Amino acid sequence: MRLTSIKMAGFKSFVDPTTLDFPTSMVGIVGPNGCGKSNIIDAVRWVMGESSKHIRGDTMEDVIFNGSSTRKPIGQASIELVFDNSDGKLGGEYSSFAEIAVRRQATRDGISKYFLNGTKCRRKDIVQLFLGTGLGPKSYAIIEQGMISRLIDAKPEELRVYLEEAAGISKYKERRRETETRIRHTRENLDRLNDVIEEITKRIEHLQRQAKAAERYKELKAEERKAKTELLALRWQAHQDEVQERKNAMEHKETESQKVVADIRGIEAEIEKLREQHADETGKFNEVQGNYYKLGGEISRVEQSISHVKELNSRYDEELKQVQDAWAQSEKGLIDEQTKFTDLENKIAEVEPKLNAAREELDTNSEKLGEAESKMAKWQDAWETLSVKIAEPAQIIEIEASRIEYLENHLEQLAERKDKLLEDLHRFSQHKSSKQSEDFVSRVNETSTALQAISPKIIELSKSISAGRDTSQTLGVQLEKAREHLQTKQTELSSLQALQRVVLGEEGKDVSRWLDQHGLSDAPRLMDRMKTEAGWEAAVETVLGDYLEAVCVDELSQIASSVKDIKTGRMMVLSQSTSKSSQPDQALGGTLVSKVKAPVDLTDKLGNIFVAKDVQSALQKSGSLEAGQSVITKDGVWLGAGWLRVSRIAANKGNVLQRKNEILSLEKEVQAQQDAIIKMVSDLEVCQRELYKNEKQRDTVQASLSNAQKVHAQAEAEMSGWESEKEHVGRQEEQLRDYLDDVNRQFKQSEEELEDSRSSKQQADSVLEGLDIERKSLLEQRDSAAFHLDGVRSEEVERRDSTHRLALNLESYRSSLNATHAALDRMKEQSGQLKEREQSLHLSIEDGSAPLVELNEKLKEYVDQRVKIEHSLADARMVAQKTEELVRSKQEHNVETQRNLEQLRNELNELQLAWQEANVRSKTVQEQLHEYDVAPEAVLDGLDEEATLQKWEEKTEKLERKINRLGPINLAAIGEYEEHNERKEYLDKQHEDLTSALEILEDAIRKIDKETKDRFKDIFDNVNSHLQAMYPRLFGGGKACLEMTGDDLLTTGVSIMARPPGKRLSSIQLMSGGEKALTAVALVFSLFELNPAPFCLLDEVDAPLDDANVARFCDLLKDMSERVQFIYITHNKNTMEYANQLLGITMHEPGVSRIVSVDVDAAAEMVAV
Repeated sequence: MRLTSIKMAGFKSFVDPTTLDFPTSMVGIVGPNGCGKSNIIDAVRWVMGESSKHIRGDTMEDVIFNGSSTRKPIGQASIELVFDNSDGKLGGEYSSFAEIAVRRQATRDGISKYFLNGTKCRRKDIVQLFLGTGLGPKSYAIIEQGMISRLIDAKPEELRVYLEEAAGISKYKERRRETETRIRHTRENLDRLNDVIEEITKRIEHLQRQAKAAERYKELKAEERKAKTELLALRWQAHQDEVQERKNAMEHKETESQKVVADIRGIEAEIEKLREQHADETGKFNEVQGNYYKLGGEISRVEQSISHVKELNSRYDEELKQVQDAWAQSEKGLIDEQTKFTDLENKIAEVEPKLNAAREELDTNSEKLGEAESKMAKWQDAWETLSVKIAEPAQIIEIEASRIEYLENHLEQLAERKDKLLEDLHRFSQHKSSKQSEDFVSRVNETSTALQAISPKIIELSKSISAGRDTSQTLGVQLEKAREHLQTKQTELSSLQALQRVVLGEEGKDVSRWLDQHGLSDAPRLMDRMKTEAGWEAAVETVLGDYLEAVCVDELSQIASSVKDIKTGRMMVLSQSTSKSSQPDQALGGTLVSKVKAPVDLTDKLGNIFVAKDVQSALQKSGSLEAGQSVITKDGVWLGAGWLRVSRIAANKGNVLQRKNEILSLEKEVQAQQDAIIKMVSDLEVCQRELYKNEKQRDTVQASLSNAQKVHAQAEAEMSGWESEKEHVGRQEEQLRDYLDDVNRQFKQSEEELEDSRSSKQQADSVLEGLDIERKSLLEQRDSAAFHLDGVRSEEVERRDSTHRLALNLESYRSSLNATHAALDRMKEQSGQLKEREQSLHLSIEDGSAPLVELNEKLKEYVDQRVKIEHSLADARMVAQKTEELVRSKQEHNVETQRNLEQLRNELNELQLAWQEANVRSKTVQEQLHEYDVAPEAVLDGLDEEATLQKWEEKTEKLERKINRLGPINLAAIGEYEEHNERKEYLDKQHEDLTSALEILEDAIRKIDKETKDRFKDIFDNVNSHLQAMYPRLFGGGKACLEMTGDDLLTTGVSIMARPPGKRLSSIQLMSGGEKALTAVALVFSLFELNPAPFCLLDEVDAPLDDANVARFCDLLKDMSERVQFIYITHNKNTMEYANQLLGITMHEPGVSRIVSVDVDAAAEMVAV
């Protein structure tokens, strides 16, 4: 494997595209200081992945040419190393490539890209390519200025790196580092997986309880569904009964309606009979009326005839006058036409001689015209002969002119196409150097960052949801317990209240009725209005007894008069307005009235009863009692002067006041419990809303994550597509260059054809110029002959027009003469007809006067007959009107009957609506049953005969209460429980897989460590052996060796011990610069002996050596160049002599490095010649 060339562009001082070829195994690079020699070393290290700060720069921009005094900065730097891999030293997938090109590009925006054989890749791919080959940005194969001292002064751990590279351990370390990373990630995944499994386990336990509640809920819902279907069936049956009832009522109304319809039909028959009678009478009336109208028509006709005769006589008189005027006008016109006829005969006799003379002159001129036309025909033959001679060169000129125009247009099109191709090439070049790739990389990085930002949110929300579910479950359990406790207390309170009502409800029916009549049934009782000190209930109840049940009123006077209405029962009423009695002497202590607070004054009942702690105290006080006074203990033992009373309530009744206090206490407790339940329900709702919000937010974030993943995948796809498009653009660019070459070839060919066409056109123009003289002569002859012919033709036209005008005039006169003659005949005939019409009109006027007398007599006769008919018409009209009034009466009766029918029909419609409503309700219930997928008949068949609507409504309400007592139910808990179980099984499988993978990775670590130890031990022994042999060869004596600083072969450092000949140095730091350099070279060449790198770069390594050491150094290079390619930078002439090729670096232009290459062997041969 050899480095064949380095291609640089825009890298540091190599601004122009520069290629350094290395065809031999020893290449020397020479040049003055500062000309850019070391930039070549930096370029090799940079393209292998070294960062800018390790190659004499701070940022990525420092490796890009930054301009000079004559040049502007550029925006991109590119380095490409081309290797000859024909020996297949680079293994793996690139072993089959004979040539391998590694390229790196950088732009000023900080984007760095790597390419391997033209394909974009990662920096990691480049580093892995050279692992184990001895090459790399920090390998022992590249020794730059200052590295000699760093190699000798290196720490043991740093020196170990060079041995590892020579041993090929670096790739094992890289694999170990990757394996450790995988182990760390696997353990982190295991920790997260354990957390998830623990969370899911808790969730499964919680869901299991919810699933049981959901199952109970489903059972109750099934029972409720059955009860509801049965309830609906009972309702359907009730509706069906109502439908039948409405149907029967409808049938009854229908019968009544049919009866009324029969009555209407009878009335209508009578009306029809009367209408027939009325029709007969109307017919007679119409007959008389027809005669009347007929006679009136005759009268009108006679009157019209009289008027017509008079009008006709008037028209005859008028027409006679018109005929007389027309005859006079006709006689006058006949005289005018006779005069016109005579004038026309005279004009015809004058024109006929002139027409004959004009025709003779026209014949003479026609002969002259024939001679002129014959002369013109001869000229035409000569012109056609000349035209044939001119046509051939003219055609050539026209063809060549068209071809010239086509070629000129074609050349313009080719020029435009060429410009377009150049523009496309420029655009493609810009596309190749655009920043779109960096944008795609940036977008991929952004989407990746977005994915990493969303994942923690989902984990956090999942934890919040889990905590919320636990809280919700806890609150649900607490709420259920609180409801159970509340139900217990409510039951206990209901029992006490019922017992209290039983104990107090002994007034009797008369008393209860009396209290209701006077509005006192809800009036407060004394025990409800009074408050007793705790512990004294028994004593107060013993004393007051029935007073506790007393009704409290404002004034006794309001009800005293009505007490007589109570026949049976007992009752006590206390007035709240009673004045307070005086208090007894308090020497014996407090009285029982002090233990009670009531709106009624109880002093007269309790004021003389003193209180005592126990019976002994009471006995002591009883000796000091006055008349009417007594003493009582807390437990109800009542003592007086010579008497003792003990009152114990039966167990089934209990103490009324004590029970009252218990009821009050329970009511407060129930109210407090209800408030607590409301708060719990509110807290639970808040928790569930927060849980729902978190779950919704998690779904949203999950959707965002999915969207981000899609965007990330799309960005990667777009970047890949852009890379493909870039390759496609490259292929298109090659095609465009081929098209451009073809356009250039066509352009040159078209220019040659254009020149040929122009030459042919010029020759044809010369021939055409010779024929043009003959053409001009013929044109002059044509002008003379044409002038003579035009004169003769003009004269011919004038004579022909004159003759034609005379002929037209003669013909016009003759036509007018014939027309005048015909008009004379027509006017004579018209005059005779007018005379005959005049005579006829005189006769008609005489005949028209006779009929008027006869018509007037007939008119008088008709008028007398009309008067008689009018009397008959009045009699017939009166009979018809009477019959019509009878019909109208029957119709009114019919309308009333129909109104009754309409009312019946309205009632029937209302019944039908009621029936439809009942039917709709029945169908609605039936449809509800169909929703349950059951038939009402089937449900009713399965019910007991005692089943009633009320019982089933109570049954349904009871089931609803049971369901409500279950509280909030998570119906999805069953599915979630199964889903979480499946997920837990899947996670357990993942846990097992991760554990197995962790074991495999740990085993791989152990194998890598074993391989690393074995390889390191072998390389250490071999390098140490070669160093011991190489050192004396370079120094001419002395000895050197390697030593380990520790026992662990995985971590131990390596130090170098050296002693130049004749010296005993305690430390290698005491060596001179030349000794250090030779020692470092000995170590590097020892490494090369063991694992030779493809090439070795040396930057002024020989600078500190004297001539003798340089000679030994160069001899060693010469020997090793058979196996290793050496590229070295030197200022030493002796070292230059050993090079097969010298590359000179110059800086003729300030700030810009250029290459001058000299093949030493070829130069030597030229000198020898």
